[in-house]
Amino acid sequence: MRAILLAILFFLFFLLSFTLIPGVDTFWQIKTGEVIVKQGIPHQDIFSYTAGGEKWVVHEWLSDVIFYLLYRLDPNLLVLFKAFLIALTFFILSIFTLEQVALLPILVLLLSATTSRIFFDVRPQIFSYLFLALLLLLLYRKLLFFIPPLFLLWCNLHSGFILGLLVLFLWSGEAILRKEEDKWKWLFIFLLSLLLTFVNPNGWHLHQHALNLLGWREVQDIIVEWFSPNFHRIDILPFEVLIFAFFFSFIFTHSIRAIDLALGVILLHFALQSVRHIPLFAILTVPPMIFNFKDVSHTLEETMGRITKPIAFLFPFFLCLSQVVALPPYQDMFHVFVQYTHHFFPLNNIKRIQEEEGKIFNEYKWGGYLIFSCYPKKKVFIDGRAEVYRKKGTLNDCITLVNAHDGWESLIKKYSISLLLLDKNSPLSKVLLVRKDFQLIGEDGVSYLFRYQPLRRK
Repeated sequence: MRAILLAILFFLFFLLSFTLIPGVDTFWQIKTGEVIVKQGIPHQDIFSYTAGGEKWVVHEWLSDVIFYLLYRLDPNLLVLFKAFLIALTFFILSIFTLEQVALLPILVLLLSATTSRIFFDVRPQIFSYLFLALLLLLLYRKLLFFIPPLFLLWCNLHSGFILGLLVLFLWSGEAILRKEEDKWKWLFIFLLSLLLTFVNPNGWHLHQHALNLLGWREVQDIIVEWFSPNFHRIDILPFEVLIFAFFFSFIFTHSIRAIDLALGVILLHFALQSVRHIPLFAILTVPPMIFNFKDVSHTLEETMGRITKPIAFLFPFFLCLSQVVALPPYQDMFHVFVQYTHHFFPLNNIKRIQEEEGKIFNEYKWGGYLIFSCYPKKKVFIDGRAEVYRKKGTLNDCITLVNAHDGWESLIKKYSISLLLLDKNSPLSKVLLVRKDFQLIGEDGVSYLFRYQPLRRK
């Protein structure tokens, strides 16, 4: 019975991962993977003319290679691969937290997965979700010698390994403070894991990059995924419920583990700072919540088992059916779940750009797709690798241009911009439509393409 339930849950988590999230960064990551396969790992910026040659820490190099190879085989495989990793993440949580067929643990797992859906994108973060779940499994089961190899792989897939080191450090510290018999083993495992994270193409710069990004206020104030959660949005409601459920669960446990509470508070802090950290909080809190609710769950099953056990099967099953009905055909998966083309990307104008000469100004959200479509013939103004542009101040210049703030005209000349690819709703678009020195040469569903033609003085 439990095996059947786990199979249903795996399929449900697989289906829940199909979400409509525009692949803003996915495209430059695919192109980076192609560059790595053909030329090796770059250490300076190669995609832009504004930060060309600047230091670039390709901290997700192995993820980029995997994405490129899958894309080359079949773009739709990227979506299925993402779905498989997400399903595997929550399946691992299910295996070591779901002792029997019980309704309450299933609701906790579903709440966690639903909370995380806002970031089920085809991006390297999905590896950190999986590896965090694996780390929790190894820690709770005390399979310590499998942890260092985990970090060796994790640090080459995504910089989220920093969180993993924090979790391992706190667990090891707790073991040492409690003077457990194997405390020196914990210390050894932590130090070995830390050492192995330096086995990457960027060495200690990888750690520096991850920590710098966490403290970069400019990124946190400008880029949407670094914003704090907006609790007025309906898709943030599961996160709000999860917060209350997590702290509420400690009321029902006989012994509160300080490590569970401490990690929950730390991850909640990060999640409240940036929505991109919400899935990490959701994954980390599953084991303590289920363990805290264990007595309540047993009581519920003993008194209402005839009702709760059928619901525990039927609820996930019917959720699966509802998700299957909504799925597009296989051949359209990449188009729907990654490209999101006609709603988000300026496809017609990008085709036109490939035929035009001169430097282009593009909005932040379209830089990755421009790299994917036009590199090496065209280089971008900016893209999702915000850290590359930090020293040059390109991100602030981009904001000045898009919003037509004071000084935007001088930036056109500073960067020798000839073409401008702008959202139809941007303030600068409205300004340029009435300017004689900017000619509208292309238009599609979401964008305008302008050419700058300075007026000749008589």
